[in-house]
Amino acid sequence: MELLILLAGIADPRKALPAVIDAASLAAYRASCATLSPFDEAALELALKLRDGAPDTRITALVGASGTSDPLLQRVGSFRIDELIGFSLADHPAWDTNALATELIGWVRTMKTKPELILMGREFGDEDDGTLPALLAETLSRPLVSQALLVESSDGVHEVLRQHDSGLERLRVRGPAVIAATNHADNRLRHPLLKNVMAAKKTRYALTEIPLHRANSTLTHISVRGISQPQRAKDCHLLNGSIHEQAAQLARELMRVMN
Repeated sequence: MELLILLAGIADPRKALPAVIDAASLAAYRASCATLSPFDEAALELALKLRDGAPDTRITALVGASGTSDPLLQRVGSFRIDELIGFSLADHPAWDTNALATELIGWVRTMKTKPELILMGREFGDEDDGTLPALLAETLSRPLVSQALLVESSDGVHEVLRQHDSGLERLRVRGPAVIAATNHADNRLRHPLLKNVMAAKKTRYALTEIPLHRANSTLTHISVRGISQPQRAKDCHLLNGSIHEQAAQLARELMRVMN
């Protein structure tokens, strides 16, 4: 089975933001501390589990990167991906999902072997609107299964365990599909083998050119700026004393507000 996984990564949330907030500084910040988002990790783990169950499964990863030295490429490469291809996030920004979907689909259609499953996180990079998986599925005329936690495949039938408003449900999909993963304890990304980590560090990665398609785009990036923390309209104070004393203080305050 042929799998395609789409990964964008995010800036490591444990790192402090740059002092100056603008498009250039944020791009440099993302490039310096790129990591996989929880949803990227979940999608990658689902692909690895499918390969565990069927060793003849082939995984191609298309990874949004800031350049050939982006640490995200080495991170993904350390999981022994069969084919790892990077593309420029600067040329194909994730905030313009309409254009990005068209461009990614154009690239998918050039693949020699069409992927049975396209896996990705339910959010792509730092853009959390969640529309990209739906756009890809709609344009490719494939069913979409979102909020996926686990995928099992056999004879062209894919059984997906997914989150639902009322709990969990299992869906069966036959043939090609797009699967958007969400994070869960059962699809937490494994640790790569040390030998594969070392091999990935020695590998030279390149970025592929994906033709631009902006004819149908309606979004234009103008600027990025920081905002100040909103100020509280009213002061607040902590209740002191025992539970009974705090309850009495709260009751008096509520009565004062109601009167």
